[in-house]
Amino acid sequence: MNLTSQKLTKFFLYSALALLGLYAGISHGLQLDSSESMVNPISSVQVLVDPTGNLNIEDIKKLNSKDEFKTISTIGDEANFGFSNSAYWLKLALSRSAGAPSIWILEIPFLGLEKINFYGPNRGVIETGSSRPIQSRPIFNRYYAFPMTLKEETQDFYIRVSSHSPISIPLQIWQEEQFSKSVQKDTMLQALYYGGIGVLCIFNLLLFVYLRDRNYLLYFFFAGFIGLGIFAGNGYGRLYFWINFPEWDGISQSVFLGLGAGSAWLFTRAFLNTKKFLPKIDQALLVIAILLYGSSLGLVVAYLCSFTPTIFLEAVPLLSIPGALLTIYAGIKVWRAGQQSAKFFLLAWGALCLGTIVAGLRMFDLLPSNGFTSYALQISSSFEMLLLSFALADRIQDERLLREKAQIEVLQTKEQLLESVKASEEKLEKTVLVRTNDLRGLLENEKRLREQYVRFGSMISHEFRNPLGIIETQLALLNRDEDTLKLKKRVATIGSATHRLAMLFDRWLQGDRLDSKIDSVRPCAIDLNHWLSDLVEKCRVYHSTHTLTLNLIGLKAVIMADEKMLQAVVLNLIDNACKYSPAESTVTIKMKHRPGMIGISVSDQGHGIHASNHLAIYDEYRQINPDQQSRGMGLGLSFVKKIIELHSGEIELISELNRGSEFIAWFPEGPVNFLDLNL
Repeated sequence: MNLTSQKLTKFFLYSALALLGLYAGISHGLQLDSSESMVNPISSVQVLVDPTGNLNIEDIKKLNSKDEFKTISTIGDEANFGFSNSAYWLKLALSRSAGAPSIWILEIPFLGLEKINFYGPNRGVIETGSSRPIQSRPIFNRYYAFPMTLKEETQDFYIRVSSHSPISIPLQIWQEEQFSKSVQKDTMLQALYYGGIGVLCIFNLLLFVYLRDRNYLLYFFFAGFIGLGIFAGNGYGRLYFWINFPEWDGISQSVFLGLGAGSAWLFTRAFLNTKKFLPKIDQALLVIAILLYGSSLGLVVAYLCSFTPTIFLEAVPLLSIPGALLTIYAGIKVWRAGQQSAKFFLLAWGALCLGTIVAGLRMFDLLPSNGFTSYALQISSSFEMLLLSFALADRIQDERLLREKAQIEVLQTKEQLLESVKASEEKLEKTVLVRTNDLRGLLENEKRLREQYVRFGSMISHEFRNPLGIIETQLALLNRDEDTLKLKKRVATIGSATHRLAMLFDRWLQGDRLDSKIDSVRPCAIDLNHWLSDLVEKCRVYHSTHTLTLNLIGLKAVIMADEKMLQAVVLNLIDNACKYSPAESTVTIKMKHRPGMIGISVSDQGHGIHASNHLAIYDEYRQINPDQQSRGMGLGLSFVKKIIELHSGEIELISELNRGSEFIAWFPEGPVNFLDLNL
């Protein structure tokens, strides 16, 4: 008796029993006890078929009072109704014993149901299903789970199911704690499965990158697409990735499995070398692979263009059957021809075929549902991929032996070339030695010139500082002796210019200090409020054509910095602000604060800087407007940026054309560890 005959026999048997009244719609309530962690309530479920699909819950309750519900005619663990346009109403009469918990979970572990409505007593409807948003599920799970509050007296729970795919309704009622443990266990097992596939994929991809053997690349695509297909079929794709795309979820498994099957036949051709041993089988496998890829592409196009992809959905399993038969035939022929790695190949496909048969028998209720039969396809695919890895490893062993033989031949050839290479190396060493000596001489000359330059600069600075110091001292005495306001102003101007000349020499020496790096940096604690006030006061006299305003912050602002380098930074920024802004305009110097950093801001009312030049202005010898009358060497801002970065700070520019410019030198509040800086 074939499977269809057995199904028909079951159907007519239960139909006859229903007509005799033995399976009439008598509501048998199911009482749940605390000793039961999970209960299959299928024997207590009653069903009502709604061919129109228009009945609502109020209509159903009225029909229930008229005993319109009938007991489900099935012997298996789930209700199977096949393809149907009708809506199916299921009724569960549930209660609990006195010591049993009140919270239970009703689970429907089947993903192919498009619309599910759950009605509990004294509560609203829960509408979910594969065609509805994932957020509609009351419990975040790959299956459909509904919490129920049971009482000691019997209550009626209703479930409405409709779908265009075959309607199969397995039911499980769990204690809440046991449900959580079951979900955790299932998730762990699934994670182990997908993790194993992921490891195999990555391993073979790395082998492909290293060996450049396309067998490993084809195996990577085969295992990856099959894993994605099972991942989508188990509901994880909809749960975590394409959450709001139910239409894609409906075809994603077929798309990935089609790509996986196509990659499997290409892998078979490459691994068994059917092009050489079985050219006709090779052509047939190539055609099947192309058709499978085309079917998967057709499913994607159907999804994007919103038309029914029935022909493509049917093509994937139909094309897989001849492909599997040809693969097994080719494996046997190649094994007999002497390719030993083909034995692992045949074992792999045998494991997959066995798992497929077990899964099919379970779908037709010819095998009981348990952990093995429910996941037979996943288990068999794991063994298949593992055995295929062994087959590839066996090929690696064979190839290693061939490479060793080839290496021996290569070594003999290398020995012949070794003498000539040694002679060339000796000649090259002599040439390198001569060139190294030349470069060392040039480096010594450059070092001597630089030392002379630094000594010359130091001498110039020293010679100018002595007379400048005398001038400053005499001016200070003159300023104390005279009371005339005009004379004091002139004296202050002379003093400011003299002080500025000294600072210019200091700034000239800072360039050499920067090049000599950390050994010449002398950081100290600087109170910016007092230090900046004194410096700006000295600059006011020199920049008499501009108004310098200073805004300080109320907080105590102390940074660790080299005082002369910091002075060079501020003077450069103030000079630039006055140089590139109109006379009689205001230059504002103020302090800013942000977490962990203190900033010195200098803003002007000049022409501003276009955004495209905000980075270029820090380049050495770079001038944005070289035609302006006020111009320098183009080294100031480069010099400023180096000093700030030396102090672990940063420089910020805020500027637009015709709106002026603001430069902010940010320094860290805490001590700067100059030894850790990468100079």
